[in-house]
Amino acid sequence: MPDLPLLLQWVTETLDVEVRHWPLPGQAGLAAYRVDLSRLRMKLSEAAPCIEVSREVAAMHSPVQLKRLLMDAIYAQGWHRRNVLVLMPGEADDLKLLCKNETLPPLVLDEAAQTHITSGGPNTNQLVNEISKQTSIAALSPYEISSPVTGEQFFGRERELREIQQNASTNFLVVGNRRMGKTSLVREARRRAKRELPDGDETHLYFDCSVFRNKQEFYAEIIRGLDGPREIERLYNDHTFSIHSFIQRMSRAKKTKVVLYLDEIDFLLDWDAADNWQVLSTLRAMTAMDQGHSTHHQHHAAHTKHDGAEREDRQPLRVIMAGFRRAQHWAEQKDAPLFNFASTIRVTNFDHRVTEQLVTEPMLTLGLSITDRSALVNRIYKETGGQPNLVQHYCKFMLRQLEDSGAREVSQRNLDAVLGDDTIRRRTTDELMANSTNFEQFVVLSFIDEIWSKKETDKFTLEKLDFWLYQHGIKLPRTDLEEALYALETSGLISRDGKSYGFAFGVLPRMISENWDVKYQLRKILEEGVV
Repeated sequence: MPDLPLLLQWVTETLDVEVRHWPLPGQAGLAAYRVDLSRLRMKLSEAAPCIEVSREVAAMHSPVQLKRLLMDAIYAQGWHRRNVLVLMPGEADDLKLLCKNETLPPLVLDEAAQTHITSGGPNTNQLVNEISKQTSIAALSPYEISSPVTGEQFFGRERELREIQQNASTNFLVVGNRRMGKTSLVREARRRAKRELPDGDETHLYFDCSVFRNKQEFYAEIIRGLDGPREIERLYNDHTFSIHSFIQRMSRAKKTKVVLYLDEIDFLLDWDAADNWQVLSTLRAMTAMDQGHSTHHQHHAAHTKHDGAEREDRQPLRVIMAGFRRAQHWAEQKDAPLFNFASTIRVTNFDHRVTEQLVTEPMLTLGLSITDRSALVNRIYKETGGQPNLVQHYCKFMLRQLEDSGAREVSQRNLDAVLGDDTIRRRTTDELMANSTNFEQFVVLSFIDEIWSKKETDKFTLEKLDFWLYQHGIKLPRTDLEEALYALETSGLISRDGKSYGFAFGVLPRMISENWDVKYQLRKILEEGVV
């Protein structure tokens, strides 16, 4: 690509990174590009914005004017919440200083920096070093505690992704506690499918179902995604309109299978259950067969390749869903259309290997050193149990400490104050309340009150739980007890070892006991009703 700036030519030829021109109307003397910097494992996407300033523009404007020109272009493109690279000719120290005042400063690479990068050999070290000089390490780190992530910011869940990718005719339902990464998993599955399949092979539509109030709103977005607004009027005004027929027609016309990625499906299930399951029944009818490990499924799987191809032709739709409690509940009810409609994937805490990857890879990429890496990771894993959001809280806290001190070495000393961080304490304890029933809270709080606080042991059994209930005059079927324990396992709060249960991460009982009056909370739960 001879028309690219020297640095971007080097990036494409040496690092095999994709670069695309990006139109920048009304900005004479500025050229824009999208650069795939996702492999850096930093908060730089596969379409990171890059602006090149021409020598003529640089010579005509003062640093203050250049900054204003750049910021106008950045805001006009909606890039003010993105890390934007700026390629400057000559020296740009004054511009770098001025840009540092921005909340998310442009990453200015002047001529000296670009020369340093391109002379550094076929690796990303110099590129990372120069970029990291321009902004805080926190702004570049991929740790994300409040939004879904995809691409190189996505860690773990590779087994789940493989299962979704390798079973292309199977519907899936991803269930798990909040902040376990369900949305990230669904979005990453969609991103990889779109990237790896030939153009036009499938049509992939992602929807956040929390925004829909009824089937018409849901169907309207499907129509808009497949065919623009042309047939939306028919949906509302033509009583003969069928979403089933529409998707079949679009599938044939585009020669694709339509794949719906339905996030937060609990909200859709609420109003669809009240509407006699019209949406779920329609979606199910558009798949060729019931999903799951039925004899019928196995019989079809044994058919010839020709029969399989015909079955694919009859299956215009595939559905990948993600939900929480109501999704899990309805998937287990034999009289609901969600039963045996999808293969269930449960996402819980990360194992030790993925936790280590999540902790160390971004820090090493940022050029930080880690003292006694094994001990640091072991401690984080023990205290968090591999809970994804909590692990990232720990990492962000440590990076904030390094930023405040100007240090570049991560050690266990950075962890010593983490449990005192109000944000982490509130998030962990509040999510227990938000994501669990009264009965599940009773289990956790009784475990703390009866066993953990007395330092007797770190385990309890189903028999112990039954005894705690009996002490309060409560008798429940064994199935209810097992269901509550299974829900707490799925949520990542407790873990099972044979017949015994314990806290999945060591900081939970301490955080709860320091933030709540455990005996008072137990009394209020009993007053409100355990079930």
